[in-house]
Amino acid sequence: MAQTDYGEDISPLIVEFLSRESTTPGTSTQGSSNVTTSASSSQQSRKRPNSPSLDDSRRASKRKRVDIISKSLLPQPYVIAASERIQKAGLSSGVRWELARLITLGVIDSAEKIKDTDLASLHGNNEESAPKVARVFSSTAKPDTQRDPAFTHEAAATSPWPELDREEETLAKDPYAGLGHSQVAPGWYGGKIEFTGRLERDGGKS
Repeated sequence: MAQTDYGEDISPLIVEFLSRESTTPGTSTQGSSNVTTSASSSQQSRKRPNSPSLDDSRRASKRKRVDIISKSLLPQPYVIAASERIQKAGLSSGVRWELARLITLGVIDSAEKIKDTDLASLHGNNEESAPKVARVFSSTAKPDTQRDPAFTHEAAATSPWPELDREEETLAKDPYAGLGHSQVAPGWYGGKIEFTGRLERDGGKS
């Protein structure tokens, strides 16, 4: 029991004072913490769920439109002569090139009109078979025996077919041999054979 100097009991006053302090706003640390936690939870509940934003959707749609436009503007391949039948006939690349060239020039009407017996006669490597194509399908082509020897030697010196055979055989053994310094073909390098062509519009303009 608490008393004053005059002998009065002041215990009830002390209890009342302490009870008032405990109920005053902002004086309790625990109460303040609860208020802060509640506010934070409220803010978190207001956040949007993880989903693509409107800007992301617009960017994706724009990229899609650009891709479509780009593909439509890309130059499409120009097919000169193509035949699945010839591709599967087991012919050398030089023979296929010569057939495509003669079809383009109109010497051969179409790949579908080529006889199976004619295709069978063109089997072999490039050096043996590619020169036969013109003789088989062109009536104006002369056999090698009827050519002037001078022109025969010139044709042999400028013929691409022996080098093409060597290139294909070498690259089959070593795909990087064309760069040179290959053990399978010392002193040899590739890229000496070029197949070129020219496209012309209707009217004769290149």
